[in-house]
Parts: sequence; C-alpha cells; structure tokens
Amino acid sequence: ARRPGERPRATLADVVRHVERIREVAGPRHVGLGGDYDGIDRTPDGLEDVSCYPAVIAALAERGWSDDDLRALAGGNALRVLRGADADDDVSRGAADAGALA
Repeated sequence: ARRPGERPRATLADVVRHVERIREVAGPRHVGLGGDYDGIDRTPDGLEDVSCYPAVIAALAERGWSDDDLRALAGGNALRVLRGADADDDVSRGAADAGALA
C-alpha cells in the first residue's frame, strides 16, 4: 500500500513504453539500458535489478523490435559510444604528442 503523497511505482510496462518513446524520438542507435541502480529509492515493479533485463528485451521483441535493435539496446550502443570516445582520446593524445615534438 502506498503512503499518502507517495507516487505510484512504475512498472515494467511503463519502462518498455519509455524505451520505445526514446527510440522513436532519438532513433535506435541512441537508446540503451543502464544498470546504475544506486541512488534510487525504488525500482519499477518487474525491474528490480539487471537480472530482469531479459523481460524488457522480450517485451520489446514482442512489439516488433529487430534483433539488431535489441542488441544495440542491450549494450551495442554503449560499446559503440565508448569505443568512439576511446578512439577520440587516442587521436587527442597523438596530436598532443606531435605538438610536444615540434
């Protein structure tokens, strides 16, 4: 039971709708799941921890998400961004090293 003034707890279905909206607005290459559960008081019902991610993936698959989009959501997008950041850092370091030699 909720306490007076307490907001209703989000559900797995709410999260799925939210993820779909992000994909609709930003595109499938700009949405992902993050397991940063520290710092929150409550989790959505059905998404208490990362072990519940398969339920999110299954719900999105039922809504017609492609295997490629699901792989991107489940970690592919995050890896792409991190690899890009690492490559940018390598280029920056190389430019700094070249400047030091000049």
